[in-house]
Formats: sequence, structure tokens, C-alpha cells
Amino acid sequence: MKVYISADMEGVCGVTHSAQCRPGHPDYERFRRLLTQEVNSAIEGALEGGATDVLVNDSHFAMTNIVIEDLHPRASLISGSNKLSAQMEGLDETFAAVFLVGYHQGDGQGDGVINHTLMSATIRRVLVNGTVADEALINAAVAADFGVPVALLTGDDRVCEHISNTIENTQVAPVKRAIDRLSAENLPVHEARRLIRERAAMAIERVRNGAIKSAAAYAPARFDVEFRLSSAAHLCTLFPAVERTGPCSITFERPTMVEAYKLFWGLGIVGTAAMTGVFTPAP
Repeated sequence: MKVYISADMEGVCGVTHSAQCRPGHPDYERFRRLLTQEVNSAIEGALEGGATDVLVNDSHFAMTNIVIEDLHPRASLISGSNKLSAQMEGLDETFAAVFLVGYHQGDGQGDGVINHTLMSATIRRVLVNGTVADEALINAAVAADFGVPVALLTGDDRVCEHISNTIENTQVAPVKRAIDRLSAENLPVHEARRLIRERAAMAIERVRNGAIKSAAAYAPARFDVEFRLSSAAHLCTLFPAVERTGPCSITFERPTMVEAYKLFWGLGIVGTAAMTGVFTPAP
């Protein structure tokens, strides 16, 4: 049984500010190790539940956060940000379950810790087939294209509650209670890791007995994206599939969620470049 782990960072126990998740911050090295240990707890639980293979995809910022020498020896790692499928790179129909570790609430959905949607400086809001979607729900829809269920999500209580109300039987491990976007009450670190390990094992057990199944695939899949600046929406219309629906908004539709997700990721890259000028010299 193969398990796929997409690992973000803002939902890790102890993280309450985006600066802590960026290279150059005095605490970044400490927090990337906390991320690695939470991923290890998920791996341990998956193996206890009966998993045979684990693939981890580093899915935060530059996607080079997980400390590979500290990663569980039974797991392989995808590292680096030049990926066609971003946070879901490497997933296919051979996997039995997806774990989303260290995830967070979407921009404007509530007071979740460091709430944002994929590219916080570029994207304000995303709708998939008319429903406001955060990264977890978008990635769950990608997994559904391959017939793979999201069996576990870890993060703060807000994103855990949202997923519990949206995806039936998915196990959640709330490792902190959001107070505000930049504050939280965190579990003791050892307790957070124990909770993740236990819920991961339970998730695999539920997959094995058929209690957790993949959601229905989106076909077709439509994205409505609101950027923070008009220049992003403007430049995205270079692509023939994209229609501009407002000064900062675009829409597009593709036959499958995987195709739509890849286009969304590419448009996010283009939109980010457009905000400061595509050919702006590096400082």
C-alpha cells in the first residue's frame, strides 16, 4: 500500500507567522526540523497502519524545507519547486491514500493561522466549480482525478474543521488552536506528534476497510481566480483558455481537474511575475 504525503509548513505546531517559514529568518532552521518531525510522525503512523511505501512531496514555498537526513528512512522525497503539479507532484493512481501535513485555511475563509491560498502575495481567492476552495480542497480534487482519497489532514483547528465538514471520514489532527491569523495555542510538541501518528494509523486502517473512499472526480473543472493586482489577471489572458472576468479576476475550464490544476499553477507563476514586471532586473 503506497501513501503520498504533501507537506506544507504553516500548519505545523508552533508556527504562527509566515516569516518563521522562510529561509533567512533566525528560527527557520528550527521550524523546518519541526516540519520534518511531523512528517515523520505521519509516516510512522502510516507504516503502523499497513503502508508499504511512502512518497513525500515538499510543498511549501521553494519546496526545499524538509531536512532529508532527518526524514524517516522508509520514505522518499520530492524536493524543489519546478514541478508541473506543484503540491501534488508525483501522485498517480497507484497510491492508496493522500496525507496533507502542515496545511492551513484559505485566504478570507476565517481566522486560521497564516490563512492564504497557494501564493499569498499574488492570489486572493480561488473557486473550483463555483465553490471557494483552499489548498486542501483543491488538492483533494486533484487526488480524486486519480481515484485516491485524502485520508489525513494535519494543521490548526480551523482547517481541520473545514475538511471534516467537507470530506467524509477523513482523519484530522489539529495540532494548534487558532486565535488569530498570527497567533495560536499550540499543543506540546510531543503531543502533536503522537496525535498525528495515531490519526495516520487510523486513516490507513479506514482506507483498508473501505471507510474512506475517493471523492467523485471533477469533469469538467472550472477555476475562478481573483488576484491581488490587475496586472496578474491581464497577463494571464495570454493563454487562450483564460477569460478575464474583472480587473483582477480570470476564469478557465479544462476537461479534468489535473489539467485545470496544472494550468492554475502556471497562471499563478505568470501572475506573480506580472505583478512586478516580467523583465524587472533582479536587485
